Amino acid sequence: MKGAEVPNRAKTPAVSNWFGNKRIRYKKNIGKFQEEANIYAAKTAVTATNVSAHGSQANSPSTPNSAGIMVDFRNVSL
Repeated sequence: MKGAEVPNRAKTPAVSNWFGNKRIRYKKNIGKFQEEANIYAAKTAVTATNVSAHGSQANSPSTPNSAGIMVDFRNVSL
């Protein structure tokens, strides 16, 4: 049988090394991406806290009056 030859086992260490190196690179990148995700989450939390701390009334919609006309109370001085 010509087609059923024994595979060359000399390549096995190279394949094993390739997978080992790939695993090491993967773990290193996962740590880097996790660190970047943590930094992004911290910045987002700070931004959300700052927005909610300011009351954010300038971004709220105006209230309609009884005639159905929109009145903007944001620029009214007391």
